[in-house]
Amino acid sequence: MSSAPSLTMTSVRDGANSAKLIIVCCHAIWLGGPTSGEDEQEWAIEPFQRGETPTFVAHIEAGIRELTVSNGSGILVFSGLNLAEALGFFSHPAPNPSSILIEDSATDSFQNILLSLIRFIQAYGHPPSHITIISHAFKRQRNLDLHCRTLRWPLSRVSYVGIDPPLEDEGRRLETERGEARAREEWAADWWGWGLTLGAKRLRRGWNWEREALSDVEEWKCRLISWEGGEAVNEPYPKRLPWDERE
Repeated sequence: MSSAPSLTMTSVRDGANSAKLIIVCCHAIWLGGPTSGEDEQEWAIEPFQRGETPTFVAHIEAGIRELTVSNGSGILVFSGLNLAEALGFFSHPAPNPSSILIEDSATDSFQNILLSLIRFIQAYGHPPSHITIISHAFKRQRNLDLHCRTLRWPLSRVSYVGIDPPLEDEGRRLETERGEARAREEWAADWWGWGLTLGAKRLRRGWNWEREALSDVEEWKCRLISWEGGEAVNEPYPKRLPWDERE
């Protein structure tokens, strides 16, 4: 696993209130190899992800483009598993490697956003002024209408870059639509992802909330990561969030 680059963000620290967070939601692990990811055999993927690896690379490249056009105000976070290893085969390198952070604990789309926000705050001491989420286009509604609202992140301060895998095959397109509809239903019923279905997925993917919550002495992080949604499961987080004060 690559370590996070050293943090020498003079331009971002000087302009703390204008720093923008760019989140690339990672979906697979590049194992390395001579084709730099062109051969699907170089990836650790689930059966349903076959044919999607070019899309994973496109997400990475979109993140680099967003960082480039941010004119020094952007911080790029690769969130989830070890896809950040794919940094080694970019066709065009990052404009400023010190503007890149690695968040390698997220196991689902909600954690991609939550843990990236936490990673940013831990690195720079303040929340970002804006976030850009890069993921599949078909997950837009889930990420914005469910996850961002759960986290009380204002939709006026979020952009979404959606890039889907090829869905020309009618059967695959319908399967993807049905799968995403089920996912939205699950998240609508379990905002924080601690229920039987979503919680079990996290465990299978290696999530350990005690390790994450207790790995840092910051009380706000421990409370937020361990919040299960209250007795009704879908209760809002009862305390102020670090970005609430920016409203």
